[in-house]
Amino acid sequence: MGDVLYMTAINSETGAVEEVTLTLQLTPTGKARPRAVQRKGQRKAGVHNPVAYTRWKKDAAGQLRALLLMAKWPKATDPNRHLVRVSIHAFHVRPQNPPPWMKGKTPERVAERAAWREGWTPPRLATPDTDNMAGAVMDALNDTGQCWVDDAQAEIASVTSTWAAKGELAHIAVTLERVAWEVPTPLRENEVRT
Repeated sequence: MGDVLYMTAINSETGAVEEVTLTLQLTPTGKARPRAVQRKGQRKAGVHNPVAYTRWKKDAAGQLRALLLMAKWPKATDPNRHLVRVSIHAFHVRPQNPPPWMKGKTPERVAERAAWREGWTPPRLATPDTDNMAGAVMDALNDTGQCWVDDAQAEIASVTSTWAAKGELAHIAVTLERVAWEVPTPLRENEVRT
């Protein structure tokens, strides 16, 4: 992972930041499901998120806000015209021993275990699910107040989950890309578009 916390791609003509990759130094987590709780003496049940998730989201939003400000990310201000494409790459703590699915004596399993010991990082097919991780990161991005006006302006491009490299800490790489589209020109007289 190294010490790089963010990288930017700048438009050479306008000087504006077009893409930024932010590194969250947190263990990937999934979006928690709200819990309904009725306290003694209350007539109605209240709904809340688990404390651990609320704390994770607050930490993630704080890191993302600071990184977005350092990278000079321009907030997508027009909810009707500005689109932000989001890619999320989660790197989980690498266990010392290979995952259980690598057990066995077939040539494939033996080769996988050998590759694992050399540092191979296969996709991580375990909980938290990628859709729940995306939800947690999107919640944190929303809470920054620095990305967009409305989360309808966000488009999830990809979400991956893998093991961190040998000796690397768990982290999450989040890439934000400003997506521009061309405004169509009006039709000229007798012009037909196909």
